[in-house]
Amino acid sequence: MFSRPLEAKAFIYGDDYPYPGQSGVDPWNFYKRQCTSYAAHKADQHIGNFFNQMVGPNGKSGTFGNAGNWDENAIYIGFPVLRSPKAGTILSIYPNKAGAGSVGHVAYVERVNSNGTFDRSEYNWYPNSLSYNEQYAKPNSEWYSFIDLGGNPCTPAAGQDWIIDSECTINSNVDFDFLNHKIKINNGAKLIIKNGAKIY
Repeated sequence: MFSRPLEAKAFIYGDDYPYPGQSGVDPWNFYKRQCTSYAAHKADQHIGNFFNQMVGPNGKSGTFGNAGNWDENAIYIGFPVLRSPKAGTILSIYPNKAGAGSVGHVAYVERVNSNGTFDRSEYNWYPNSLSYNEQYAKPNSEWYSFIDLGGNPCTPAAGQDWIIDSECTINSNVDFDFLNHKIKINNGAKLIIKNGAKIY
């Protein structure tokens, strides 16, 4: 039996979307008041110069299009796509999963809670068609992915655990001591290798 994983909550983050009650195409080349327009607005706030058709961090050009295409396009143009929620990422719900329709759904992850749930803000989600909404959800890797717009996942996090859960290239922030079998993280963060992961 299908169980809806989301619950409504009182608005605590607030609607800063600039086109409420409007129609037409937004500056990011999505349709206003759709989930993709709102997610593009949040992405543009996060990194600047975000567009439907854009060149990504790896130099490739791609089109985000419908919500169900966002995670694949993000990977193609070089944005990390995570399996676990992280504040400031774009939540991508796969088509026909978790209440999303055939074109999927995207939203913005406002925060990750200590109990493992995460808060999200969005447009055009039941019952608030073409308007703002907030929900919290339980992570489910079979239904969701999270597009990380924040840069290179191989950059150690300052003063906290460093968890790499997508493919990346190690940069000069890491010192490898092969003779003594050590990896030194220059800023003191930890490197966690999950089961099944490999270092080449």
